[in-house]
Amino acid sequence: MATLYGLLATLFGIINVLFAVGIFGMLMGIPSFFVIKKFKGMKEEDVQKFIA
Repeated sequence: MATLYGLLATLFGIINVLFAVGIFGMLMGIPSFFVIKKFKGMKEEDVQKFIA
């Protein structure tokens, strides 16, 4: 029974870390999204080449 609780605690720990990373990633992603959008507006073809 103790091992089961240990596994559950580990699982919840991993989920919490992933959740925190996800929120942090979203917060970091919003400014970079606008930068990419602005950059894309300037050079559409260059972005296409960079992605491909």
